[in-house]
Amino acid sequence: MTDTLDVQKLDIQFDTVKLKRELELLYRQYPFHKDANQIALSHSGKFDTVKEQMYDGVGSLYDRQNNVELDQEENYTHISSYVKGRYWEEVITQVQEVSALPLGRIRLMLLKPKTCYSWHRDNDAVRYHIPISTNPNNFIATEKGLYRMEEEGRLYTLVSSVWHTALNASFKPRVHLVFSTYNK
Repeated sequence: MTDTLDVQKLDIQFDTVKLKRELELLYRQYPFHKDANQIALSHSGKFDTVKEQMYDGVGSLYDRQNNVELDQEENYTHISSYVKGRYWEEVITQVQEVSALPLGRIRLMLLKPKTCYSWHRDNDAVRYHIPISTNPNNFIATEKGLYRMEEEGRLYTLVSSVWHTALNASFKPRVHLVFSTYNK
């Protein structure tokens, strides 16, 4: 493993018991989107119902096959009403306080066992990750090498503008809370 500049572990730790409990409660009402394997904690403001908010902006905002931007991160800055008064709100507030850039989409992202994302770059410069469910066989790969975000509840940064992917080479699901950013 190489400790690259593309992924850095920050000195901020969240309560993993609370994160897992909140995820379990959320998942009972709003399962991961069947295609995107994501749940949104922020949304565009176009929807009033919590159910619509929880799936607003999931998936990619970029059509890689046609090289077309479909939407922009700055359009997803409204926090879901489901989050209000829950531990999620405290976590989001703390990440907003440490981020040098404004936050866009905030999503719970599920990577199923024995799967990976495509090799890609994102339009935002940096993304914050908090692993909620992970293990030593989950990796982030960049052109500089492999990295493990192995501490559940720890805040990490990923330089998302470089070529990268996430891999789950295990038999258990991986779940990260991911914060996209955008330039003002």
